[in-house]
Amino acid sequence: LYIDGELVGGSDIILQMAASGELSSVLGLAAPDRTPPRITVTPAAVEMLKGALADAPGASLQLTIDARFQPNFQLAPHDDSAIAAESNGLRVQFDLSSARRADGITIDWVDDIRGKGLAIDNPNAPKPVQEISVRDADDLVRAGNVTLVDVRPADERAIAAVGVPFKSFDGNGRAELEGLPKDTPLAFLCHHGGRSAQAAEQFRTLGFTKVFNVTGGIDAWSDEVDNGVPKY
Repeated sequence: LYIDGELVGGSDIILQMAASGELSSVLGLAAPDRTPPRITVTPAAVEMLKGALADAPGASLQLTIDARFQPNFQLAPHDDSAIAAESNGLRVQFDLSSARRADGITIDWVDDIRGKGLAIDNPNAPKPVQEISVRDADDLVRAGNVTLVDVRPADERAIAAVGVPFKSFDGNGRAELEGLPKDTPLAFLCHHGGRSAQAAEQFRTLGFTKVFNVTGGIDAWSDEVDNGVPKY
């Protein structure tokens, strides 16, 4: 990175400066929020994690949470200047972005039907895609409480389309939908429910918090809501 023609540093130095807040100062920006996140690590998780730390002297546990809220634990060199939080005697380091995404998390150790390993409950992560019946989708659309999105191409919609307002991906349709507030309720519809499930998951990973997949698609709509909608 060069600023005003002067070399500031390569990627490693810039990452360190960004994490410490020094880069913001150099660029004349407000200092980043370095408030440690509130975390809860259960005793069972502490026991397992401290066991891993015992085999790596001088290391600290670092938790990274990416933009899709996928967590990644790793052992990293202890950094006194890092953003760190402690729970039940266990210290965890974070980078700037991960610290904000981690606020309020609970880290547990499970050994049950889910398998064996660490389990993270993150209240900031987008909720999973929820299934919704065609009847409920019809009611919500008519009440103005959800935006219906038909992900099928125009040729399929010409064969069969629902009789309520809906959006599509035609033209700039997808970009316009992606620009909506992240708490906009969206219900995705296709032929049988497969393509709509994929689209719904994509929007969930973009940060949308109220995402639904219409179970059974247009065929179920014809069977249960409006038999005037052709089946194909």
